Amino acid sequence: MTSYSLSHRARLMAPLASLLLLLSIPARAGDVFFYIVAKGQIYEQSSTNAPDLALENPYVFEAIVEGTGNGEIYSADLTKPGSSASAIPSTGTYSFYARVVFSSLNGMNSLYRSGTYRFDFDSENDFFTVAYVSLSDDTYPPTPHVVNYAAAQAVNAATNFTVQWDAFSGGTVDDVVELYVYDETDAVVYTDSGLDGTAKSDTIPANTLVAGKTYRGEVIFRKSVDAVVDNSGAVGLSFYNKFTRFRVATTGSSGNNPAPTMSNLLLQQGGQFQFHVQGVAGRSYRIESSADFLTWTPLQTLMAPAGGGIDFTESVGPGLKFYRVALLPP
Repeated sequence: MTSYSLSHRARLMAPLASLLLLLSIPARAGDVFFYIVAKGQIYEQSSTNAPDLALENPYVFEAIVEGTGNGEIYSADLTKPGSSASAIPSTGTYSFYARVVFSSLNGMNSLYRSGTYRFDFDSENDFFTVAYVSLSDDTYPPTPHVVNYAAAQAVNAATNFTVQWDAFSGGTVDDVVELYVYDETDAVVYTDSGLDGTAKSDTIPANTLVAGKTYRGEVIFRKSVDAVVDNSGAVGLSFYNKFTRFRVATTGSSGNNPAPTMSNLLLQQGGQFQFHVQGVAGRSYRIESSADFLTWTPLQTLMAPAGGGIDFTESVGPGLKFYRVALLPP
């Protein structure tokens, strides 16, 4: 197994809280809170039409173990059907997470088959606990489809905006629906963790987003397959997931993203070409050149100092050469 960013594991925890409340969880002093296996498929929606399967590694297997905080979990192993145990990487004193991606469904299913998955835990209070959860029949939910995609391309950040999607066919209160919105750094700027499989929309509150920016949205359908509570009180869950990623853009200007301007172009003696770039202090700019307006070559990336002015100088040879300046994401 391979480890992955902690943010991917953390995304599952909040929405599962409401689902865990539906189960009869006894009071306990155990160290393991829940353990999960899940298979997923990733889609991209770029218009009002149905989403398309993502081009790169669209199939995902995940294994998650989360502790109660009562005692340290020393190790967590997973035994998949027809295989031997392998360690789930630790992401903290009480957490373990593995995420494996595949380019084909057959590739994922050949390594992670339908059947019973076994977890082995070694922890401070629950020594060598064994738990089981099943994942079978490839019962994937429908692919999420954002029905107001066009409206999501011109969002007024100062007002509420409701993202709407086609109904989760067959979805129940035992299933999970999530909406995420990420900024250009992949940080989560909005999510709602209280949606079940009957939800068909979610509202992003006014002023959550910034005017004049582009975001990445994601609607996730999680079909619950198995839910068990073992003798120690730990909860086992399994899901088949569908993810749809889409673009969200706000209207107006952010006030900190003006296009850079170029001025004072000067060809000096000795073949030195110089020009001035006026930008915003603290923002980064990439200077590029081209001989044909088709292929652009990055020359230098600079951060604008106080005042926002940058002077760029380069030695040039014979022939025409064109320049442009790109404002980089903060």
